[in-house]
Amino acid sequence: MITVLLIMFVLNGEAHTLAVQAAGPDECEIMKLKTPDVLPKLIGKNPQFFAAACATVQPFLTDT
Repeated sequence: MITVLLIMFVLNGEAHTLAVQAAGPDECEIMKLKTPDVLPKLIGKNPQFFAAACATVQPFLTDT
């Protein structure tokens, strides 16, 4: 299983998404708490809105 931090934010009226892999659920929660400070530095501006959540996912392969 993989834990990811999922972030959705609105910048200049457009929606964007990010997914960042975390080492585990505890680290993901810490990253989520730091999102308000880190996100503006990462995107270069303050977003009009953002939401962040941790999720545990199981990777799988599909036929192409």
